[in-house]
Amino acid sequence: MDVDFVDAATRALQDLNDNDLRVASGYHYERGPVPIEQSLRGGRQLFESVRLSKALPTTLAGLRQYQNAWMRPLTNRVTRPRYIGAWNATAMFMVVLFANPPLAATMVDNSVLLPPGGPISTALGILQKAGIVRHPPAAKFDEGEVELGAIAEDNGLMTEVLTGLDGWSLIDGHSGLYMLGTRFPASNDWF
Repeated sequence: MDVDFVDAATRALQDLNDNDLRVASGYHYERGPVPIEQSLRGGRQLFESVRLSKALPTTLAGLRQYQNAWMRPLTNRVTRPRYIGAWNATAMFMVVLFANPPLAATMVDNSVLLPPGGPISTALGILQKAGIVRHPPAAKFDEGEVELGAIAEDNGLMTEVLTGLDGWSLIDGHSGLYMLGTRFPASNDWF
């Protein structure tokens, strides 16, 4: 991930402005700049309406409380910003876990919901066809409505992938599923 993208996206979430939106949207992949721009606009709208304390939770239960507060306006079609679907609704909680590896290592269930859809749905579909998970994924791609039941169900499928893998957390499994399910051509050179 390019540092200029991260800087522009962070500034856009803090103080929405056309220059940072233009710079951040310039780092798009196959879906073009609109999803990035609209996700940043929607994220800013959510940060203005959902008030969370500045200190990040240090427990999975605390993180789930934050996630529940964040999800409330997203489950309503009227208050949900455009392009804030299942992936964007849960992604910042995944980032919090990446930033706190000791906490992430303790998450072996779906106590905090991780992003479904996209590459994750593709990977879960592959594993369902191979008989590793019970059924196909339920969540739709990110522009769809936020269906908490579908997100939780797909996170449950992710826990099935971890069966018998001692020392693996759900964040480890999620990262592996992303690599399995991505169809972005440049991913062939990531390792």
